[in-house]
Amino acid sequence: MTVSRLTAMLLTMGMLLACAAHALAEADEQKSRLLQKREEICTALGEKTEIGEILSAVMPAWQFEGNEEFYPELLLQSGVFDFGAGEQFRISWTYQESDDGSDEFYQLRITIEYPPDTGNRHIYETQWLYAGDDFESAVRNMKAYQWAKGKSAVRVTVELEKT
Repeated sequence: MTVSRLTAMLLTMGMLLACAAHALAEADEQKSRLLQKREEICTALGEKTEIGEILSAVMPAWQFEGNEEFYPELLLQSGVFDFGAGEQFRISWTYQESDDGSDEFYQLRITIEYPPDTGNRHIYETQWLYAGDDFESAVRNMKAYQWAKGKSAVRVTVELEKT
């Protein structure tokens, strides 16, 4: 192997390592930003259990404009589910973003739970929103939101995970 060939290989490896280090730094920055957003939301929520109060409290922190480079999406869901601890009627608002358009996402999720009853057992919704869509109006127009107005949730959680 010639010196110039070896030098070219080392330069290529160095560039790949630099790109990988840059990608890791961006991922750490992205995670840090979303962890901060999670803390803002938790602080704003406090002990609120009524869905209108919850939405009003989180809206200032639930603004993600200007993040189009992260392929942002919002997922609104509701329904009666049993994830091992018994059935609950769950309303969830999930913000997700990918730093490179891949299939791996950070998801920041607010989940509001109520006991299942005859009024909510038939409500199952899934709606995707994208950058520029009106999140607050979409939430207020959900059948689940209309059902939950004035009721106290049994649990409200805020989670950040990477898929």
